[in-house]
Amino acid sequence: TEEFLTQLYHQYIAEPQARVMDDTATHAKRILNEIMTNVHAFAGETNALTEEVSTQLETMDEEMSVEVVKLLAATLKEGAQSMRTSSETMTQRLAGAQKEIADLRENLAQAMTEAERDFLTGAFNRKAFDRRLDDAIAHGKSEQTPLTLLMIDIDHFKTINDECGHAVGDAVLTAFAEMCSQQLRSNDKLGRYGGEEFLLIMPGSDLTRIPLVFTRLHEAILLMQVPGLAPGKSLTFSLGAVEVSGPTDDLDKLIKRADDALYRAKQGGRGRFELGSKRAIHFGREGTNGVFSLKST
Repeated sequence: TEEFLTQLYHQYIAEPQARVMDDTATHAKRILNEIMTNVHAFAGETNALTEEVSTQLETMDEEMSVEVVKLLAATLKEGAQSMRTSSETMTQRLAGAQKEIADLRENLAQAMTEAERDFLTGAFNRKAFDRRLDDAIAHGKSEQTPLTLLMIDIDHFKTINDECGHAVGDAVLTAFAEMCSQQLRSNDKLGRYGGEEFLLIMPGSDLTRIPLVFTRLHEAILLMQVPGLAPGKSLTFSLGAVEVSGPTDDLDKLIKRADDALYRAKQGGRGRFELGSKRAIHFGREGTNGVFSLKST
């Protein structure tokens, strides 16, 4: 069940990701402390050498002799060698630290990416998707560019689970998410809303693009090969699409309108889409030939 999968996610993915982030922070602090220790030690050697040379220079002011000059030369030579060794050690440690920090940065980036993804499909999880939708809405309003939100539901998904098993159902969800990532633009954002429902952000697009998007995805899902599905079993989906229509539109209102449009699409026979707008228009499919016409309601 969804609840059981969520429990597995928190137990085996979310908590390990949190541990990775904590371990990364601890490791980074250790590296920085080691570097600071080396820097302080190097500074201490420099200060000690400076004090010793200053003392010998004061001695030269009081008594100039060959022995004093030789002692000063020996001190400078020994100090230079010591500082050179310390400098080389520090350089090596810094190089090693850079490599460790680069590895830590990569591990942290991977953990943060995984924390934003749905554990099954790889689409954005709800929390990460909501952040991106909020950002997209704000950007669209400030730049006065269109923004369209799609809610997609795989048709008869419960029947697939009941007849073919949950493993096949999971494979359908994963294959659908992969198909969407292949068919959509790089700046479109797909998130898993829950169960077999997905949300899709399309920045810079208005509702006139939806027939093309629906047709492209519809043709692609018909070609999907999912092991375990009965031979000849065709997958379809229903879609509701809405566009930001005013300054008061926010995440909750947009999702609610998309959900309402999706409901109308499913009530109208599935395998189709509906548009939600102030003009209450929708596209309805004529027969099964994939031809769409604009209808006013």
